[in-house]
Amino acid sequence: MVDVDACNCMDVDAVEAFFAKHEAGLLTHLVVTLGPAVEGVDKIFTSESTLAKVQEQFFKFNVPWAVAKHGAPKLANGGSLIFFSGTLSRAVMKNASCLGPVNAAVECLGKCLALEL
Repeated sequence: MVDVDACNCMDVDAVEAFFAKHEAGLLTHLVVTLGPAVEGVDKIFTSESTLAKVQEQFFKFNVPWAVAKHGAPKLANGGSLIFFSGTLSRAVMKNASCLGPVNAAVECLGKCLALEL
């Protein structure tokens, strides 16, 4: 049997509330795949809010982190967390100067959690 459920992952409080309604040990797989629009240095470096533009990209890291924090305790034995980091974690391309490093952070998060959980 496959059940699918969704929540607003842009809101970390919503992620916490989503997992609060699930019993521990009943979730077998948690999959996170999302991505922002790619904006490179041509837009970011010329923006008056450069830091804000960079920080916008970090939701792609914050969501898997929040899912792991609140969802891992709800996983069944042998369950899994699956994070899609994206090609930009390993390959470079124009206009990916913010998203590429964030994708690499998501990939690293998955590897670290594999050891820690």
